[in-house]
Amino acid sequence: MPLALRRLVFGLFWFGVFWVALIVIGGGIAGAMAGAKSAPPGGNFEQGYESGQRAGSAAGIQFRQRHGTWVCAGAAVLAAAGSVTGVLPGTRRR
Repeated sequence: MPLALRRLVFGLFWFGVFWVALIVIGGGIAGAMAGAKSAPPGGNFEQGYESGQRAGSAAGIQFRQRHGTWVCAGAAVLAAAGSVTGVLPGTRRR
């Protein structure tokens, strides 16, 4: 396979990896922060757990909706820069 085609294919692969990783990390952080703040006063463990889970899920979805375009652009920049320079695995010159 020619080097340019291999870099394109692996660049698309790495874009997907970066996009999913950044969405998961950002949504996880937003969900954890929202879940930690949502504990009802004087509630028991089950109530706090369910409240935190609902708040965390909502915050993760909100993160994706609010910042998804920027995450996609960041993943594209990372994948393009890493592929063009040959830093990412699969894009190196043999």
